[in-house]
Amino acid sequence: MIPKVVPCMEVDVSRRIRVMGMAGVVLTLAAGCGPAPAPAVKTPPAATVDHDHDAGGEQGHDDDTHAHDDHAHTEPHSLGEGVAQLVRAADAVKDHLAADARDAADDAVHTLGHLLEDLQGLVRTSGLAAETKAKATQALDDLFECFDTLDTALHGEPGTGPTPADAHASIASRVEEAIETLRGCVTAEPPGEDRR
Repeated sequence: MIPKVVPCMEVDVSRRIRVMGMAGVVLTLAAGCGPAPAPAVKTPPAATVDHDHDAGGEQGHDDDTHAHDDHAHTEPHSLGEGVAQLVRAADAVKDHLAADARDAADDAVHTLGHLLEDLQGLVRTSGLAAETKAKATQALDDLFECFDTLDTALHGEPGTGPTPADAHASIASRVEEAIETLRGCVTAEPPGEDRR
């Protein structure tokens, strides 16, 4: 026996409502009620994000000012220029922390991370002697580690680790030492090392 095909209009209303309700439940379970919340993933500090600015626009950069998330920085064209920017950025972090401006300090740390990446590229492509390059590279690695410590404190839950001010105090001498090492490398930089 072949079942009788019933036109939609003849099916009772309550059955149509039940079918539509079931379809709604299935769609809700499959798609969720709204956009799924982003998983709670710790954002790595800018200092650990791997991208390069030294290869003539590999990242689609066609000028010297780069925007990352909600901040921008100007790419240095020489080690001397980059170290000068680094000193200003490190001072800005210290000033923001002293003023208890946590968000501003966080932005400054992220900008500083991008500057450190730029400096790594400048060191790699510089005409520095191998020993001087090794010293500069080690100083930059130390700075990445220091500012990663500070970034972790800035993003940490209060009471679960050092405060940002305490973290900064614990890295301050290492930061100063690394900056002094980089200043020494700048004096060893051959003339004409502008990377414009």
